[in-house]
Amino acid sequence: MRVRTSARAALYSIIHTTQPQNPVMTQRPLQVALIDTPSTSLTESLQPHRGLSTSTTQRNIFKGELADSVFRSLCHELGSEWQSLATQLSVPYQSVSKLQADVPRDTTQQCFQMLREHWFNRQCTGLNDQQIKTRLMQALSHRTVGRNDLADRLDLIIDEARHVIENQQ
Repeated sequence: MRVRTSARAALYSIIHTTQPQNPVMTQRPLQVALIDTPSTSLTESLQPHRGLSTSTTQRNIFKGELADSVFRSLCHELGSEWQSLATQLSVPYQSVSKLQADVPRDTTQQCFQMLREHWFNRQCTGLNDQQIKTRLMQALSHRTVGRNDLADRLDLIIDEARHVIENQQ
């Protein structure tokens, strides 16, 4: 974690100006170790570690029933934010408008059809699972969508979908 110089100076000042409460007792000085790793920003170090899940190492995440289950889970949590996600995934505005007209008042179904038919089937051919997952995570965490929580939990969502499918068989 990176600590700014002014914060270090303030901490140093606090540590070295603290006087013992009881002059009879001698206190040992407080020792603090500051870790400075310039390659990691504060926001990166506070985010959950991505890629530790078993789903990232397994293939065929975005195939058939598993992909549908993952997309449905995402759509259930997205609600009306699916339109911003569609924009970030380069789904044409005309497609979004058509989905809204075809499936009125069902944002989950609108989102699912957008992800499955208008994004995945048209824009993800030739991409591997990791590339698809990365594009989806980037779109979810874009400032206009603002769903970092879903981007951070994507591996968990995939694992849960896989578990449900395995228990149904």
